[in-house]
Amino acid sequence: MSQGYLSIETRIANNGIPIEGANVYIISHLPQSSQSSEVSDTYYNYYLKTDSSGNTGFLRFETPEKSVSNNIGNTQMPYALADVYIQADGFYPERIKKVQIFPETQSILPIALIPVSEGFDGTSSGTVEYDIPPNQLLSNTSHNMQGPTSSQAEPLISQDIYIPESITVHLGTPSSNARNVTVPFTEYIKNVASSEIYPTWPEEALRANIAAIISLTLNRFFTEWYRSQGYDFDITSTTSYDQSYVQGRNIFENISRIVDDMFNTYVTREGYINPLFTTFCDGRRTTCEGLSQWGSVSLAENGNNALSILRYYYGDDVNLTSTDDIRDAESSYPGTPLKLGDSGQGVLTIQQQLMRIRENYPAIPLIPTIDGNFGSSTDSAVRTFQEIFDLAVDGIVGKSTWYRISYVYSSVAKLAETIGEGVSDIFSAEIPDVTISRGDTGNYVLLLQSLIDYISVFYPSVPAVSKDGIFGSGTADAVRQFASTFGLASGETVTPSVWNALYKVYLNIINSITPSLPNQGFPGRDLRRGDMGENVKLMQTYLNVISSRYQSIPKVTEDGIFGGDTENAVLAFQRAARLNPTGVIDVSTWERIVELYNFEESM
Repeated sequence: MSQGYLSIETRIANNGIPIEGANVYIISHLPQSSQSSEVSDTYYNYYLKTDSSGNTGFLRFETPEKSVSNNIGNTQMPYALADVYIQADGFYPERIKKVQIFPETQSILPIALIPVSEGFDGTSSGTVEYDIPPNQLLSNTSHNMQGPTSSQAEPLISQDIYIPESITVHLGTPSSNARNVTVPFTEYIKNVASSEIYPTWPEEALRANIAAIISLTLNRFFTEWYRSQGYDFDITSTTSYDQSYVQGRNIFENISRIVDDMFNTYVTREGYINPLFTTFCDGRRTTCEGLSQWGSVSLAENGNNALSILRYYYGDDVNLTSTDDIRDAESSYPGTPLKLGDSGQGVLTIQQQLMRIRENYPAIPLIPTIDGNFGSSTDSAVRTFQEIFDLAVDGIVGKSTWYRISYVYSSVAKLAETIGEGVSDIFSAEIPDVTISRGDTGNYVLLLQSLIDYISVFYPSVPAVSKDGIFGSGTADAVRQFASTFGLASGETVTPSVWNALYKVYLNIINSITPSLPNQGFPGRDLRRGDMGENVKLMQTYLNVISSRYQSIPKVTEDGIFGGDTENAVLAFQRAARLNPTGVIDVSTWERIVELYNFEESM
């Protein structure tokens, strides 16, 4: 027997918030030697808790030998299985069955917990459950991709090739009454690659297959293959039409790293900008005009690189093309890796983003001086970030690390921005008693869009919307998906009962994500209106204690949201403490608040 590894990562809001202290229970199984789908009795039992980054660390499991997964003629299940159960206060428990653990491979199970909300139509007996099907190479279904077979077959709707922020996946055949989920683009690619191929294959075979997966996805997106037919999604999860996406499944660390390295790379035919519709099949049970998955293994073992493998199947006139237009990135990769001893704007950007991320991921060491110089503290912060997010831990900010930092920063910043734009302040008023629908405009529509956009971060079946105050098709689709997710019968119309449900869900999210209080050390970044999180809530708690003695300081709601009331309380404190009244909690204000709080508590 060989050994494989499994880590659980419990985070929400697209990695924006880790869930510390989640209870994780694991039951592991080994496949029987003579069967391809049966498993033995329980082999291991584990009980763990997630750390401040939402991670359990890697556990070791016995697995079949690596040769099983690299032999085209072997039909034995090439991986061990584990059932995982996760529970955290404020969230629905989740049970993931048949998590796959390959030999000599680190498997990662990313778990996005769902806040408990009345009416949520996504649980079985109060638990969100996922049953992971066999890898597509063992599945009884084969690919039958329907679409253009060359770059000339379909003109692009858009001539600007970019990497989209997310992909909307229909969890069934196009005409089925299945739910849609919207997932970040890179997470979608990692999921599909982990569902379609074996992580034990040679790296060049993995790269060729991943390039084909990326290119097919972008072709669907930019030709608007489904949306042009009136559907409200970009791609399906079924191999009868597209490629295999499995909601809730685990991914593999080496596949994750390859995707991080080449997520903006796709296949084109010479003379065209279109991402090629790169059909593929397993090459054992079925054959097709495109790439043979098993055939790519043989070619890689014979010394072929990814591009030569792709040219073998799609023609000598195909190339690998990259785009620097990454829609979810805060800033573009500067083009050269950043490392210890470097300086400049790129280093300053990384320092600023890491210190914002640190508010949500306190394991990242403090960078005391944000000055654009890549010193030892920046090196330590980068290495810890790389370790938390499954990157090669080398302290070097190459393309993979740059964009992963950018993605996580974007997630944490979007949460603060959404709160700061005023959704929380509106809760001081009554819930609207109006009905709005497609075609309406104005403040009520803008309020609706703000609520929907925030909820979409935590419920993947609710798509994000543009906050433009216009009730168009995108907003109507989001309302329809919200109604379906929470068991409402309103369709696209927002009635008073839908308003009430929106507010309840929003408040439930706030209650679920407000974390426990941290230590008293300054977080390394000023807190201001629009911020949220554990450090904001800590200051709110301390200010309320101080206000019992200083009546000029108003009490605030301890919700972790730095809104107008909190800003007014900070201003009042700063005036009482003879500090510069900015409304911003800088290091001086933080330390003075802590000092007075400790004094009051000692009385």
